[in-house]
Amino acid sequence: MAKNKYIKLIFETNINIKRFILTLFVVAIVFELLSRLIEREIMGTIYLEKNLKGFFRPAEIREQMYWLWFVTDMVWSFLFTYIFVKAYEGRGVVEGVKYGTIGGLMYYLVMAYQIHVLEPLPYYVIVQWFLYGMAKCVIVGMAAALVYKPKPPDYFYNL
Repeated sequence: MAKNKYIKLIFETNINIKRFILTLFVVAIVFELLSRLIEREIMGTIYLEKNLKGFFRPAEIREQMYWLWFVTDMVWSFLFTYIFVKAYEGRGVVEGVKYGTIGGLMYYLVMAYQIHVLEPLPYYVIVQWFLYGMAKCVIVGMAAALVYKPKPPDYFYNL
């Protein structure tokens, strides 16, 4: 019996499936574009600094492995969207900012400081990872809030 309760909790919901898919698509595109902008354009120049050369894979190898980055971004986008939709309160862009901030703290704060423990990277790199990640999550949260709309109530069901 308990098993069915958890299955219902996960799958039986009032999610607007069409809007969920549209929101997922928008979140994935915005997240991927921001990831590429931040990692390749902004942080990419930092990665080339003389004192950081030994810490990162050579660019050729990174380029060959970006498929894995893309896959993990898509998984992250799905999870972000699913949790956002399940917790949706209909408060507009403010809800997106709040959710993006929570998601950013949950992911980027932990990731940046765990890498700081593992690798002797300069602290400014860690701080930039955290700050750019937070900005990315807030923007993605705002996009999700602008796109997602709940399923309209089924008035005939209640008659």
